[in-house]
Amino acid sequence: EIAYSSSFQGLKSVYTIHEVTCQVINVNCGKLGLPDGHDFGAARWETRKDSTNNVPVVTCYGWLRYSEMMSKTLRRHGDEGVTTERRRCQLPKILSIDAWTIEQSQRAGDFCIIGKLMESEKVDLGRATAIAVRIRDTGYTAKQFWTDCLDCFPELSLYVLDATTLDDSSTQILTTSGRSGDDEYQRTMGALLAVFWLMRIDINGAEGFSFGVSDTGEPLTAASEFPKRSKDERGKRRAFYENAPWELFQAVFVDAGLLMRSTDGSLSHDIDRTLAMLVLTVIHDVMKVQALLPVVRDEHVEWCGYHGGEQVTDHDAALGYLLEYAGDMLPSFVNLNEKQKEAIKFTQCKMDYNMGWLTQAEAPPGALFSKFRSVILGDGADNSNIAFYFSHWLTDLAGAEPSPVEGCEKFAVKFPLRVLDAFLKSFTFVEQLSSKSETEVMEDYLKWRWELDMGGGLPSGTGSVARVRLVVMAQSDPLRVLDAFSELQPEDALVLSTELARTGCQNQSFMCDPGPDSGPAFLVYYAPAFMQKNAMVDPRGALEVLAQVLCGARCLWPARKDAVGDTVTVHIDSLRDVEVSALRDGNPGETWIMQRLSNKDAVVKKLNRLSGDCLEGERGLGQHVVLRFDGGAETCLHLSAGDHVDEEPEMRSHVCCWWSSTR
Repeated sequence: EIAYSSSFQGLKSVYTIHEVTCQVINVNCGKLGLPDGHDFGAARWETRKDSTNNVPVVTCYGWLRYSEMMSKTLRRHGDEGVTTERRRCQLPKILSIDAWTIEQSQRAGDFCIIGKLMESEKVDLGRATAIAVRIRDTGYTAKQFWTDCLDCFPELSLYVLDATTLDDSSTQILTTSGRSGDDEYQRTMGALLAVFWLMRIDINGAEGFSFGVSDTGEPLTAASEFPKRSKDERGKRRAFYENAPWELFQAVFVDAGLLMRSTDGSLSHDIDRTLAMLVLTVIHDVMKVQALLPVVRDEHVEWCGYHGGEQVTDHDAALGYLLEYAGDMLPSFVNLNEKQKEAIKFTQCKMDYNMGWLTQAEAPPGALFSKFRSVILGDGADNSNIAFYFSHWLTDLAGAEPSPVEGCEKFAVKFPLRVLDAFLKSFTFVEQLSSKSETEVMEDYLKWRWELDMGGGLPSGTGSVARVRLVVMAQSDPLRVLDAFSELQPEDALVLSTELARTGCQNQSFMCDPGPDSGPAFLVYYAPAFMQKNAMVDPRGALEVLAQVLCGARCLWPARKDAVGDTVTVHIDSLRDVEVSALRDGNPGETWIMQRLSNKDAVVKKLNRLSGDCLEGERGLGQHVVLRFDGGAETCLHLSAGDHVDEEPEMRSHVCCWWSSTR
């Protein structure tokens, strides 16, 4: 075909036309319309037609399966199947920073870019205190609360850095969690609202927590006609409202010193303590934004296992490092009094504890309890500060869905009440650290969860710890998980049994399943989320993927007896929302790798050879292994001598850990 060129005006060009017919085999595959096949959000600036002002616009892309789109129920019942779009809070001021500024800041010796971003921001302490004062006022609405938070806490803008200034792609995900910055901001607002609602359970907080609020900020009820929700969702919210352990929520807040109960049973609150909780909630996840992660200074030698010159990639450890050495970079934090700062720093610097790692059996005992236990046995720990952390953890989890105006959906809709009840009662196990070892406390918790979920005694023998941890991770249908484990190929079962039984503690092992006396142990970050995504559909496939991940990690960190007390974190954020079927099918040119980031952690990431980011071409890739999720390959085990095999593995290549469901 000959036509005038669209690029060079007036020049005729010859075009060769190739006609291709494509047949869609799987109409339910999200990759037809979405990158990586799962939902995402993107932010941009746009000029209003009626104004010269730029406003932020957030677009959320989702995928509706063909079967749902063509559902007869949807057609017949009209509005019955139509639900209102999940509502979000308004965005804060969006900050912009370019790669050149980051580079110049690093050259100048700034170990964190937050100082540049926040240097002109100030906090009106009087207005911030007023939020804490009014939080239990009957006439103070949720909308007034979140508007005041937006106006008072400038750190909220750190979640929505303008991504286009750092990369040509406006949809680039800049957070270590794999979510968009807007999602992390909405989750933070959800946690703030959870604090607001739990502080006023006896007023109208239970309604807002369970059903959400109207556009004016008034709490909804089970009878509210807006927003439109499915019958199933309405039933779950009503059941949660009627059966939730509200008295346990209040008890945690009382123990934390947030609420105070008088002799006549009435409640009041501590203003200073409440403000400290609000500030902690605002800043807690800012280090999930990759551009903000600090680098350990040489003069500090080491921080939470990260050595001088290494970037602190764990967001909790990164925030703790900033609070310890440069807390004045955060305007909301620097204005607090010393007692308030101490409560926040205790949760982020001293405890080094993640409650979710226990409740979901995500971490080995060493990573979970060692630092916390040393604090209890050493300087001692204020019980109110421990409860302060638990209160923060509860509200952080409650706000985990990025739709804060809809209430605390994680608890009201997503969690079975028995799981939530188990989470709340798990606090008592932490109190045993003063008299028991890390592994003993972990084993007691696993025993209790097994009895709760399965109704019998804790199993024993090789693989017992792995089975219990995997059941707790999945949170639903434990029998399917156990059946899938029994169907695994011996190699995959051995990898899971061996690696999940490591304790990461010197001279400690599980009584029911003594693991190998070598290390390091592995903490697969977001393994529970991956299991919950896939356990109901393809539990065996999910277990095989985890076995491949653990096998790859062992390739990068060969087992050594002198590393038995160490733990390495493997971040699988990129796999968290991916279905096993999508991993098996893959796309041409896609490669999954595990990259070693430091002596402390590794990350699983996807590369696309067709787009140019192949293994050989990516600068600074460093030590890595290729992961195979497609099938037809052989498994390579990396177990040291004494770890159930008689001799060292012969293969030591960087591309040798392959997994397959059919061998």
